[in-house]
Amino acid sequence: MTQKIMMWTALLVIILITLTGCGSGSNVGPTSIQGIVVIENVPQEGVTVKLYNNGTFYTTTTDESGYFSYDEQYCANGNRVSIIFESSEILWGHTAVIDYTVKKGVNEIGQIDLSNYGFGSLAPGADQSINRIGGEFRWTPYNRPGFTPTYVLHTFDDEVKLQGTSYTLDGTEVFPSVPDGFSHIWTVSAEYNIRPGVLVRHYLKYIEFYLVN
Repeated sequence: MTQKIMMWTALLVIILITLTGCGSGSNVGPTSIQGIVVIENVPQEGVTVKLYNNGTFYTTTTDESGYFSYDEQYCANGNRVSIIFESSEILWGHTAVIDYTVKKGVNEIGQIDLSNYGFGSLAPGADQSINRIGGEFRWTPYNRPGFTPTYVLHTFDDEVKLQGTSYTLDGTEVFPSVPDGFSHIWTVSAEYNIRPGVLVRHYLKYIEFYLVN
């Protein structure tokens, strides 16, 4: 992993910290968070599950039925958490539940499917160059039956949400500052709600590229 990709991984953690966190609310009761992890409806054992809660990551793994739960590490009613799913079987990226609002009692996340359903990056490829005006980011669609995702492009200072599978630069975009001759990084995620309040994102791996003025 390069230093720049490590920086962007740290940025993802900062985003999660910004989005989520549990206060010291007094409305704490017998609360749990649970769900099932699958790949194309097949339960997955041994998937690493990381719950971000009140400044700390709590890690567990799925059992032989794909089931995971957090019975001890919970938030007060109304607080927010994020959950990251990682598997050695998945080479294209990772999946996360973003900014979930905890409710008192059993919080059933539902079935998290780690398959990419054809979702992948096309251009620019690793270490390729694109023009600051007219350069294009392209990816293949997330083709899971019954789901219509929004795509989120992660390369500028701000996220850009899209319905299509490409984005063309017009020169007005603001990129994170890097020294001359250094590469930038891009990725895209596919996001959708699997049930009310449960927002899932599938993140592709970061790709380094160069901007040409």
